[in-house]
Amino acid sequence: MEFSILHARPVVGRAVREVRGRIAPALPMVLAALMAACSADSVEPDPETEYRIDVLAGRGVSAEVASVVPVRVRVTTPQGVPVEGVRVEFLPNPGHGTTSPSFLDTDAQGEAATDWTLGTMAGEQVQRVVVGGVVEEVLTATALAGPPAALTILEPSLRLTGYRETAVLETRLTDAFGNELGPVPLEWSSSDPAVVSVDATGRVMAHAKGVVHVVARHGTLADTATVEVDPQGVLTITFDDGWRSTYTVAFPILEKYGLRANVAVVTGAIGWPSYLEEQHLNALHDAGWAMVSHTVTHSDLTTLSAADLDNELRESKAWLEARGYRGTSVFVVPYHAWSARERAAIEEYYVAARGYTHNQFWPDSLVEWRPTDPFALTAHEPEFAPFTTEEGRQKTLEVVARAVGEAKFLDVFFHDIKPEAAEDFEKLIAGLAQYRDWIRTYDELFEPPASPAPAILAGQSPAQRPVHMK
Repeated sequence: MEFSILHARPVVGRAVREVRGRIAPALPMVLAALMAACSADSVEPDPETEYRIDVLAGRGVSAEVASVVPVRVRVTTPQGVPVEGVRVEFLPNPGHGTTSPSFLDTDAQGEAATDWTLGTMAGEQVQRVVVGGVVEEVLTATALAGPPAALTILEPSLRLTGYRETAVLETRLTDAFGNELGPVPLEWSSSDPAVVSVDATGRVMAHAKGVVHVVARHGTLADTATVEVDPQGVLTITFDDGWRSTYTVAFPILEKYGLRANVAVVTGAIGWPSYLEEQHLNALHDAGWAMVSHTVTHSDLTTLSAADLDNELRESKAWLEARGYRGTSVFVVPYHAWSARERAAIEEYYVAARGYTHNQFWPDSLVEWRPTDPFALTAHEPEFAPFTTEEGRQKTLEVVARAVGEAKFLDVFFHDIKPEAAEDFEKLIAGLAQYRDWIRTYDELFEPPASPAPAILAGQSPAQRPVHMK
């Protein structure tokens, strides 16, 4: 026995050496086969392999921000055969949320699924689905704002300076992430409606001097604005008729003191000797002045036929509008002569009119700002004070101070300012300049209607016209 075993050892060693010699040349092939077998559970990208991606869930959905959208895709060959074990990546754009898992391999049916948690920004969100590192599909989802979480009044404090002045309190309703929600009905209330009232749209109106709190509510959400009513008067300066001295004498002086005014234009007189030319109107308009209507021929309205009256009102307004001037919805009555017939005709084309001079410097004839009747505006004429005397200028400034202090409206108007009166005129303007903050042009006080009412187009007088005031 011992001899056989010992004898056998050299035989066995020789055999092993022979086998090793035969295997050595084939070893690289064996190892490659083993590595391929080990990696059979995950298919490496092959640039020459074509994949097709079918989206089974998660394309074109709408969901609330920060919510979860299930996404599922199937990977197949172009012939529709499911591909198992290929790597799929789910890659949302920056800010468009996250996916979990962000990558995985397809199952035996060629499918892969993930949960897409949308980002917090409302709107379209995008993610890319990448297969095998080379094939890509884009998915989009619409992220919707969440439930209301905050209500904000954008202007927390407001000051109204005229009786019946109105303003709209704008609001913003957002979700927990700051996404704005669309218009929703709000409940509005005022702590003192006798001072400031508020309607269902958030429009407040001043009625008396004071301070109130206006509250907007939506369910359990609320915000408060403080509204102060501090009535102030309003002044405007007008040069009637369109005399050339308006440009040559008055304009440089008003410019010196930073004031703007209106021209009550008699359109048929433009270009006449001693009257403004169109280039002068353009220069004044460019400087911020307003051009209001004062008829075509400066006729006494009470002496005109109905047809001629309509022509004076319509054509003068049309002439100003055709040149793009501001203030064309305000009318100044020639000679302050009018009655109910003329007023009704004026109301067809204009939103306000100045037709009266207040009673010889007595302020009780002034109308409050904002007027209940915008066709009853009153004016003061310094030429009759007269402004060429210290006493006359003082009278005018007293009326102005009274109008401002008592929250009244006053149009300080002039006609032809002679060069020899320029020095005295400047003294008055210097006094008026201290009320610069209360001086406005007519286009700043009254805004035109958006479009003519059908009744006007048909030549009919409406029973009641809304007042358009800024």
